[in-house]
Amino acid sequence: MEYTQERDRDFMNAYRREMRLAWAGEGPVESREVMRRAIEGGAPGFYIGFEYARRGVSARLRRRLRRRHREWMPAKRRIWEDLADRVESEMAGARGMLSLSEALARVLAEGNAPCFYIGPRTARRIVAKLRNVESGK
Repeated sequence: MEYTQERDRDFMNAYRREMRLAWAGEGPVESREVMRRAIEGGAPGFYIGFEYARRGVSARLRRRLRRRHREWMPAKRRIWEDLADRVESEMAGARGMLSLSEALARVLAEGNAPCFYIGPRTARRIVAKLRNVESGK
């Protein structure tokens, strides 16, 4: 993945923000719940390269993705669904004046993904790795 470091840094910032909110409001909350909130709370970007995104969105729009990639993780399926929905919306709003590539470029440049497309195991790995880096281990 091209944008792994950026995604990890942004996720850790979201995790810290959710941790502060949890402690300020409800008091102690399980780390697992804070991670879930950070994952689902939105992300500044999609953390995906244009060509890879174009292939995935094209496949999704042709309805091949569901048949061919059932074994993919839910987060992986969700990114294609979300990107395809936004691209379709962008194209519809332009009344046929945008190609798929142009609409996708706008969506990726806009950012604001509805979530981090990672699972709980990846979230735990990111938090542990960045905590170790911060503590000098």
